[in-house]
Amino acid sequence: MFCKDELDKATYADIVSKLKQKLDKTEPDLVQRFRFSQRNQQPDEYNEDFVQAVKMQAEFCGFGAFKNVAIMDRVLAGLLDGNLKENLLKEESLTLDKMDKFITTWNIAKQNNLNWDSTVTLHQNKFITFKRQQHKGKGLHDTRSTRFPVERGQENAMAPSSTNRRVVDSKEMCCSW
Repeated sequence: MFCKDELDKATYADIVSKLKQKLDKTEPDLVQRFRFSQRNQQPDEYNEDFVQAVKMQAEFCGFGAFKNVAIMDRVLAGLLDGNLKENLLKEESLTLDKMDKFITTWNIAKQNNLNWDSTVTLHQNKFITFKRQQHKGKGLHDTRSTRFPVERGQENAMAPSSTNRRVVDSKEMCCSW
């Protein structure tokens, strides 16, 4: 860095400058932006963790005022969940904060939906029991049943074709009644 004669004559600012050149090994913005543009969600990575990783990477890219837009673009391009991407793209006036909240809400709803099994049972063509069971781990934690009367003439429409008991998905639950 400095010869002995130069060190004696160097100012504090000169020494700090030389040390920074020698020790400060930050990569140029171009390299950081390249890494940012290549970032995609990993199969075992949660959506929120992916968003946070993209935000962290953006801090080193020198985006300036364009940073939030760049983060949103990278998140949309790199997400693995196609349904989530589609719903984010449908949102009007999407901001980074709105995107964060939407993704968090999406994951909570998805997790809650996975925790519930739904069963519809037709009882002697008189009423239907809609039963939801919540599973966490290996144990059953909560069961909720709701009975709906079956109107005359609707028995066959409500009855499953081969059995009186079947599992339904959330779309069918919302749309069939």
